[in-house]
Amino acid sequence: MDQMSSFRALLLALLQICVFRVEFTVAQKDPEFIGLQRIVKIQEDSQPNSLVLEFQVKTVDPDPQIEIFNINPPTTVFALPTIHQGTGNIHNVMLRLSSIASLDFETLRLYRLELRVSANNSTATQTLEVEVLDVNEPPQCDAVFQFPGAVVKIPNDLTVPIELYHVVASDPDINNNLNYRIHQVWPASARPQFMIDGTGTIYSNQGFGYQSSDKDFIVNVTVSDEQGASCTGKVRIEILPVLDHMLNFTVPSQSVTISEDIQVGSVVAIVKALGSDLRYEFVGNYPAYRISQDGIIRTTCELDLETDGDQQWSILMIRAFSTTHRSGTATVNVTVLDVNDNPPTCTPSVIVLCIPETISIYSELATLSCSDADITNNSVSYQLEPNAVSQFKFRLQGSQLQVNNTLDYDNAEIAHNNFQYKATIFVIDGGLPPLTSADQGFSINPKTGELYLRRELDFETQPTHQFVVQAVDLNQDINPSVRKQTTQEVTINVQNVNDNPPECNPFYETEIYSTLSLTEEILSLTCWDIDGDRLTATLTNGGKNDRFRLNELQLFSKNAFSYNPEGIFDPIFFELRIEVTDGKFSTTVLVIIHVKPWTTTVPTTTTPTTTREPRVQTVISSYWEPEPWFVAVMTVTIALALIALGLLIWKILQCTSACGKPTQEMSQPLLQNTYVNFAEEAKPQNPRDTPQTFDGKAQDPVTGRNYLFNSITGVRRWT
Repeated sequence: MDQMSSFRALLLALLQICVFRVEFTVAQKDPEFIGLQRIVKIQEDSQPNSLVLEFQVKTVDPDPQIEIFNINPPTTVFALPTIHQGTGNIHNVMLRLSSIASLDFETLRLYRLELRVSANNSTATQTLEVEVLDVNEPPQCDAVFQFPGAVVKIPNDLTVPIELYHVVASDPDINNNLNYRIHQVWPASARPQFMIDGTGTIYSNQGFGYQSSDKDFIVNVTVSDEQGASCTGKVRIEILPVLDHMLNFTVPSQSVTISEDIQVGSVVAIVKALGSDLRYEFVGNYPAYRISQDGIIRTTCELDLETDGDQQWSILMIRAFSTTHRSGTATVNVTVLDVNDNPPTCTPSVIVLCIPETISIYSELATLSCSDADITNNSVSYQLEPNAVSQFKFRLQGSQLQVNNTLDYDNAEIAHNNFQYKATIFVIDGGLPPLTSADQGFSINPKTGELYLRRELDFETQPTHQFVVQAVDLNQDINPSVRKQTTQEVTINVQNVNDNPPECNPFYETEIYSTLSLTEEILSLTCWDIDGDRLTATLTNGGKNDRFRLNELQLFSKNAFSYNPEGIFDPIFFELRIEVTDGKFSTTVLVIIHVKPWTTTVPTTTTPTTTREPRVQTVISSYWEPEPWFVAVMTVTIALALIALGLLIWKILQCTSACGKPTQEMSQPLLQNTYVNFAEEAKPQNPRDTPQTFDGKAQDPVTGRNYLFNSITGVRRWT
C-alpha cells in the first residue's frame, strides 16, 4: 500500500516536470483602418472643400502617413487626406473635396479611391467608393431671353396663327421634362391673344393692327421642370407698319460665304435701299451679327462651328425704313466655312506595354482610339514613325499596332536602350493644312526620372495634367518574370496668370423711355475673362453731358431726362464708349441708346426770360389765298357798299343845302356844350386783350429752341 502511494507520488512529480506552458500570441494589425465605410454618398451640389468622410486609423506609430494612391477615373475632385493625432494609438483622418472640385451626377456618378496608410514600415490599403447623388438643378434659359429680354419685330400684316418666338431652354438633369407657361403679358388686355406650346414656341391667335391697336407687347414666360425649379425670361414684340409704298433694295437677296476664323467686327455684307435718310435693322435675333445704321453687317463674336453648329447657315432678314414711314425688307444668306482648327486627339495619348520577347509576329499590341472635333474634313489617318532601334519591329494595320518582326531581349542595342522599343504614331486629319495629334508636352529622362516641359502650358485650355510614370528594374535579365516594377501617378497643376484680355459683346443698341427710373438699369454688359479676373467698366467719353453711370457692368441713368416743350430739350440719341478692364488688359464696348421723349409737365403760357439778346431773323409769314368764288362775292359786296355810301353822302349834301343857315345856328350851341375826353380815347389797350400778330422769329441761345415775337409788344410764342 505504501509502495503504491510512493509510485503515485513519483509519477505525479515526473508529470509536473514534463508539463510546459504553451502560449499563443495573435499578431495585431498595424496599421489598421477603423470605421472606414466601403461606400459613401455625396450630393452633386456639394461645395469645394466639403467633408466627404471621416474615419480613423489605429497604429502605434506616432506619425503615420495616408494617401490616395489610385483614383478611377483619374480626377482632381478630391484633396489629399489629412491625419491628426487622436487618443492613444487612434488617429483621425478627414477626406475632403478639393478647392476646385465640381461634381456632376449627369457626367460621372461613381469614383473608386484606393487609400493607403503607411506606419512602422508597413502599409494597409482599402478601397472606397464615392457615389454622387443627383440633385435637381433648375432649367437653364437662353441668356438673352433672361436678360434684357429677346426682341422680336414683325410686320402687322401676318395671318394667324402667328409664330413669334421659340424659347430656348434646357435642363441639366436627365429625363426631366420642361413646362412652358406665360405668366404675364403687357398690356394685360392682350393676355388672351398669346399662347405657348410644349416646345416653347410663342404664338398669337389674333392679327395685329398698326394704326388701330397696340404696337408694343411684352410676354413674360416661366420655364419649370417636374420638381418646380424654374427660370424666367421675357419677349418684347414690336409691330412694324407695312405700307403701300415699299422701299426697294438694290440687291433684295444675296448670299455670302465667310470663314469660321473671321475676326470679330469684320464686314459680312452690305445692304443698300433706294431712298434718302434711311436706317437699317434686323427683323429677328441674330446674336453673331449686328447691322449699323448705314447697312453694314458685321460679326459680333468669334465663330466656332464645333461649339455652335447653328452658325454654319444663317438667313438674316433686314428692314430698311425712312422718316416718312416707308419700309422694305431684304435677306442675306450667310454660310460659314469650317476651318481646320482642331488637331486629332487620342485616348490615351501615351501607351506603355510590357510584352515578352517571344511574342509572335503580327500579334496585336494596341488599338488607337482617335477623333477630330472639326465638323468637316474630320477623317483621320495613322503614320508610324519608329526610331532606329525599333525600325521594322512594328507595323500599323489601320488604327491597330502590331508586331512586325522578332523581338530580341538579349540584343546589345536594345539593352543600351534600357530594353525598350519606342515608336511614335502620328494621327493626321483630313483638313487643309492637315493637323496632327499627341503628346502632353512632357518628357522624362529614362535613367534619372527627371521630367521636362516640351511646350508652353495654358491654364485656360488645360489647368491640370495627369500621367503615370512607370519605373522598372532592368537588372533582372536572367528571369524577367520576377522583374520588379512600380508606377507613380503624377499630377501637374498649372498656375493661372493674367495673360488674356477680357472679352465682351462689342456692340449694344437699346431704346428707353425718358421716364426711366434712375435705379432701373438700362442694360448689363456681357463680358467675361477666361483668366477669372474681376472686371471693371469705365465710361471713356464722359457719357454725353454726364447723363449715365456704371455700377460694375450695369449701365444706369445718372440724371433725369428733360423734354419739356417750354424748357430744356435733351438729345434723343447717345453713343457711349465703355472700357472694360481686368487690371492689365482692356477692351472697348460701343453702346447706342435711343431715348423716347415722354412729356411729364403741362406747357405754361408764361414767357421764359433770358439774359442774352436773341438773334433776330426776318421771315416771310405764310398768307391765305382765297378761292375765286369768294373773290367774286367780295367784289360785288364792296361795289354795292360804295354805291350805298355815295348815295348817303349825296343825300346829306342835299339836305344841308335845303335847310340853310338857321339849322347851322341851332347846331352851334350843341357843339359848344359837348365835352370830348381825347386823352381817354388815346389810351392804349392791353396787348393781352387784342389778337397778337408776330412779325419776327428768333432762337433762344440757352435751349436752342425757336420762337415768334411781336416787335411792338414783345409777346413770344414758342414753335
